[in-house]
Amino acid sequence: MNTASVQNDNTKVLEVRNARIVYTGTHRNKDVVAVEDVSLEIDRGRSLGIVGASGCGKSSLVRGIMQLVPLASGSVHVLGQEPARMSREARRRMRRHFQMVFQDPGGSLDARMRVIDLVAEPLKVHKMARGDELRDRAASCLESVGITEDMVDRYPHQFSGGQRQRIAIARAIVTEPDLLVCDEPTSALDVSIQAHVLNLLRDIRRRRPIGMLFVTHDMGVVRQICDDVIVMDAGRIVEQGPVEDILRAPAHPVTQALLKVALEHHAGSALG
Repeated sequence: MNTASVQNDNTKVLEVRNARIVYTGTHRNKDVVAVEDVSLEIDRGRSLGIVGASGCGKSSLVRGIMQLVPLASGSVHVLGQEPARMSREARRRMRRHFQMVFQDPGGSLDARMRVIDLVAEPLKVHKMARGDELRDRAASCLESVGITEDMVDRYPHQFSGGQRQRIAIARAIVTEPDLLVCDEPTSALDVSIQAHVLNLLRDIRRRRPIGMLFVTHDMGVVRQICDDVIVMDAGRIVEQGPVEDILRAPAHPVTQALLKVALEHHAGSALG
């Protein structure tokens, strides 16, 4: 597979069609349907938010998109290719084009590695750089997220929570992916640090036309970072459309409830 030609020619970075995810025997030895008949797509340069309360299926959907859990039915295409049907080696090569930022940076960063090595590792794995260039590119990427040269030889525990999330973002974007999947990356941060991380993600989108899938429970965050939004409940999409349209006239009770919570939490600052 020539991933470079796929990357250049394909406008849609992500297409999900009729996705269904089932966890077998997880509740009183019965199957649990976590995601049911979900379809979505993201164009290059666009950001799609998936919002819903805990347990609505949004994180399960993300795991299915990232090939961390299998789909019971349906399909996921990244840059026109279906990773689930690829060989392990082809999927590994494809992986540089779609990366993920997790909710807990502490869990995604190896505490035994210096941050320069953490960020250089994807470049090394995908054979995108070596030698002095490897360190230079990793250091440059860390600099772009606010981690300066004098800090790069430290270990993750020597940074604040917000800084660790910036390092996790640097690790995810160092391969210049076409799709960045963010699973509640600001939910564990206080409001001021959250704003810094959201500004960073906006800057990344301005620098190159990356597609972004942003999972959150907060409609205020959706307003700040997303172009379009999908609202999920009980594993299904209950409402979707451009963010401004949904915020102006939420039609579904779940959307209305999420918006009310966001307004109370942000005191109107993010949604006014």
